[in-house]
Amino acid sequence: MVLTVVLTGGALLLACLTPVDPADLDPRPGPLVLDRQDRILFLGPAADGSRMVQLPPGPLPTLVAAAFVAAEDQRFWEHPGVDLVAVGRAALSNLRAGRVVSGASTITQQLARLTYPGLRTWSRKVVEMGRSLRIEAALTKEEILRRYLNRVPQGNNLAGVETAALAYFGRSAAGLSPSEAAVLASLAKAPGRLNPLGRNRGRLLARRDWVLGRMAALGFLSAAELQTARGEPLVLSGVTGGRAGFPFLAPHFVNLVLAGEKGKDQRALRTTLNLTLQRQVEQILLSHAGRLRAGGCRQAAAVILDNRGPEILALAGSLRYGPIDCGYNNGAAAWRSPGSALKPFLYALALDQGFTSASILEDVERRYRIPGGSSIRPTSTASPTDPSPSGRPWAIP
Repeated sequence: MVLTVVLTGGALLLACLTPVDPADLDPRPGPLVLDRQDRILFLGPAADGSRMVQLPPGPLPTLVAAAFVAAEDQRFWEHPGVDLVAVGRAALSNLRAGRVVSGASTITQQLARLTYPGLRTWSRKVVEMGRSLRIEAALTKEEILRRYLNRVPQGNNLAGVETAALAYFGRSAAGLSPSEAAVLASLAKAPGRLNPLGRNRGRLLARRDWVLGRMAALGFLSAAELQTARGEPLVLSGVTGGRAGFPFLAPHFVNLVLAGEKGKDQRALRTTLNLTLQRQVEQILLSHAGRLRAGGCRQAAAVILDNRGPEILALAGSLRYGPIDCGYNNGAAAWRSPGSALKPFLYALALDQGFTSASILEDVERRYRIPGGSSIRPTSTASPTDPSPSGRPWAIP
């Protein structure tokens, strides 16, 4: 009877200490702005400073999933969130060494730790195990693995395998080779110490080869594939200037998009911009820089619109985005006097109303009374690229 009460009380206490809200497990990345072909224009930081591109919907990248399971939790598909076999093995190894030399955290436990970070203590470990059991009860294995792969630290303030694949290798995680997938799985152990851009590339490659060996032992790779993967050089094709990151393309356009989405949930924003056309517009503007300066002009801006949308296809707010000649200012959205730009519209309206080029009009001043005074003052703060009545000209639903 006493034992039953103790066990029941312990279970209730553990339940109180290990709350899990499935919504918490979904990552909250920073803003991601894409062009109309899903090319990245800007990737902003999340609240914790990390940058994240989530895996696209659909099946998980097979090689990447296999590499992480082989490296971090080979019994992931069988255990209920806590691997008692691994716990026993790690405890024995640590007792023999007299210090912590081996861990036993499952992928589910790591997801719990990434979602609910805290101090690494024994009591925290127990809470982490309790949360892992709850996570396994709430989600399928595939859902757990997806959330983990979206969150796992990959060094250089990058979170998630899709982010790392794009930043380090210049392509999606689904397109990585076995060697590249093993590199990402290696980073989970020590993303700072095994940084691909750091001085410990030898350690990283040694860890990669170990992960590849585990993948082969578990049947994910053949002997020939293992040999080929271990001989593959580490080529960081996504790295430019010694840094792994993401570009800031069409900056004036991106700033307008983010200003229009301010206060809303951060999410991937697929826009109408055509990045190829945008680059052509920027090159054309720069090609006229010398002629413009010769005439006393130091800046220029250009916008290409598709009026059928309306959609913004390209927008360059200055010759170069930067401090020179007020290049941060967006000339495409600046207030200016329309001057003669309105004349074609006025002439068209007159022709629609029956006037001709031979019509004679009185050339006298006229004043019109309007509420609030005799002069018209603009009351709207809208810019040329603000949302129109038909929707946001930069947004693709």
